[in-house]
Formats: sequence, C-alpha cells, structure tokens
Amino acid sequence: MGENTGDPNAAMMQLLQTMQRQLTTMEQRLVQVEQPRANHNQRQENGVDREDGQETDSSDGEPPQNNRRRRRAQRNNQEMEEEEEDRLRPNSMNMKLKAPTFAGRVDPEAYLEWEQQMEHIFAYYKYTDQKKLALAVAQLTNHALSWWDREVSDRRRSDTPQVTTWREMKQLMKKRYVHTYYHRDLQKKFRKLTQGTKSVEEYFEEFDHLRNRLELDDDAETTMAQFLDGLHEKISHKVEMHPYHDLKDILHHAEHHIKKKLTSLGRVKTIQNWDQGRAKTPFSSTSQVKPLDKGKAVAIDN
Repeated sequence: MGENTGDPNAAMMQLLQTMQRQLTTMEQRLVQVEQPRANHNQRQENGVDREDGQETDSSDGEPPQNNRRRRRAQRNNQEMEEEEEDRLRPNSMNMKLKAPTFAGRVDPEAYLEWEQQMEHIFAYYKYTDQKKLALAVAQLTNHALSWWDREVSDRRRSDTPQVTTWREMKQLMKKRYVHTYYHRDLQKKFRKLTQGTKSVEEYFEEFDHLRNRLELDDDAETTMAQFLDGLHEKISHKVEMHPYHDLKDILHHAEHHIKKKLTSLGRVKTIQNWDQGRAKTPFSSTSQVKPLDKGKAVAIDN
C-alpha cells in the first residue's frame, strides 16, 4: 500500500477492480435469488409442484432447508385458509354452530338425537371423516368419555387397530347405547301406531319420527297405506277421494278436510246461536204498551 500512495492512477485502478468484484458478486446473488422463482413459476405453469417431501435438486441454486421452509409455510397457509372458510361458511356469514355434548346416558333416544345433531354440523362444515371423529370424541363427557378411553386402552393392549373414522365410532356407540330390544319395541310401536286422540299433524310427526329412527326402506305405497290405515276412518275416506302421490299430499288433503269441516261447523253454530237468541225474545216485546204518563190527562169515552 505504501508504494501505491504516490501513484493516483494505481490507486484508482485498484478501487475500480474492487468495485468490479463487488458488482460481480451482487449479480451472482441476484441470479441465485431469481432462478428458483423462475423454476417455481415454470413448474406451476406445467402443473408440477413438488410437495412430496423429497429434496429438490440443488441445481436450482436454493438450499434444501429453504425448500422445506417454503413447503411448510404453504401447508400452514392452506390450513389457515381452510379454517377461515369453515369459520365464515356459508356465504361469508360469521355463523358458528356449537356441537352438543354426550354424557353417556342409558337412553337410546338421547344418543340418536346427539348423533343426528352431529351429522347436521358435519354436513354444514363439510368436515373430512378424520375431523368428524376428532370433534365427536371432543364432545364426549362423563360416562361416555370414560367408555371411550377404556375402548382406546383395550385396543392398544390387544394390538387391535384403533378407530380412525366417524363411521366406525358410530357403530361402536350404537352397540353400547342402542340395544337390540329398542329397535324391536320401536318396530312394534310403529306398526300399531294410529291417530287416536291426536291431531292429524301430531299423528304425522310421530309417524315420521318413528320411520326415521327405524331407517326403514319400505316403498312409498306401503308407507302411504300404513299412514292412511292409522287415520280416522272418516278422514281416511275423504282423503282417498283425492289423488295423492306421497305422504305430504295425504297430509294436505286431511288437513284441508278438517279445516273445511271446522268452517262448516262454525257457520252452523253461528246460525244456531242466532236462532236461540230469537227464541229467547218474547213475541210481545215488539208491541209492548208504553206506561201512561201521570202528568197528562187521559180522556175516557163514555
């Protein structure tokens, strides 16, 4: 350096060489940064994007650990987007459904009601079978949770495969909480069901509830015939005078007949009340003699 201090040209040349080397280094770094982006864009255009967990070729100019970080960030972003879609579903309305709990009561109706509500929530959020299982287990409490923990422990000790789907969980829980005699009793009740003292609407609701609980696959004609047989004879006769294709048509005709009958009865009652009111009024009431006014003289003909 001491020799170059006296020569301005040499010092300038050395400075230019240093700047040239720095520029070259910066260009190389820019190339290393831009090249992976170009390769990634090209893979997306061709429909290829390696996310199978393998190391990318080092010829891309990017270290393998950076590829792993990028893939991890993409997966996290995708999961966050799915959770946001679930939270805001449907139609961007912030409507959150609360899943019910199940405590393990020895009551088939209680379990079946819980299962049905869970199915509605799963359909609303469009959960995968694994998410269904996780949420269902999280909603177990008290005896139901103890039973589930024991089931998991027994399977682990006996080297039996664990339950991995909501469908398998439902089958186990039905065996535990819905006994076979329940369906037999329900079947008898359904076959003997009649309208009795119930309204047509109440009869229809109980008929439909039992049919859904039993998960019957009877054809439409058999179902309609049984419903008609359970109606009051007069109502059933009136309904059969009209065309029908399903239970809703039968219900509509039955309710229309009752409404028409009630309207007719209302008119008759009104007429009867009016006639009774006339009968209570004395005939001479229209020609009653007015009392004499004591303040006036009354002429008497001799």
